[in-house]
Amino acid sequence: MLQRNRTFEVGQIHFGSSTTLCKHIMLPLLQTFVEKNPHIRVTIDGLSSRETALQLTANKMDIGLLVETSASKSLAFTPLTDLSYTFVASRQYLENLKLREGIDYTKKDPAFFQKATLMLMDHENISRQHIEAYFSANSIETRQILETSNMELLIEFAKIGLGVSCLIRNFVEKDIKNGTLIEIPLRKNISTRTVGFAYSKESVHNPAVAKFKQILKETYGK
Repeated sequence: MLQRNRTFEVGQIHFGSSTTLCKHIMLPLLQTFVEKNPHIRVTIDGLSSRETALQLTANKMDIGLLVETSASKSLAFTPLTDLSYTFVASRQYLENLKLREGIDYTKKDPAFFQKATLMLMDHENISRQHIEAYFSANSIETRQILETSNMELLIEFAKIGLGVSCLIRNFVEKDIKNGTLIEIPLRKNISTRTVGFAYSKESVHNPAVAKFKQILKETYGK
């Protein structure tokens, strides 16, 4: 059996990532990895960035795709790109809001956020905490909030006109360009955050991790 495993390069690799980051960033890398290493077993845990960092610190997984936080500072971290945040809604929702509340989203009026139904990640999510810090720093008050633990749902909720979603702009650029979603102009932009891959200390002993790092280098040059 050992000889057979060596022949087919059987191994295993354990990832952690949120659903949204996995869909938009990790999936293409995983596709290439599986094509090149079809016999390596892949496990993926759907976790928040904070939870992923904790699992990596405890050596309970090999690699995590996460937004850089204080919890990930002690881990080996390879940054990939910066994530930009934005508020979006359907054109129909914004037109109805103007008719109902007399508020024009193009005026950059802070009162817009009091009149609109805001759709945000739940309080435990680090993106939500980042946005709450933005609200506080810019004296923006909110009243009507719909919460969810899944950013993919926030995207779909915005498209059907349920309210104004706070999303990672990188993942809805196509929808903004084709007019499916309308971007809300802000007086001050929301600061970006860095996303990348973090590794547990034990991962250096896993040959499958080395193979994934090679694909990462070929794709991102990192």
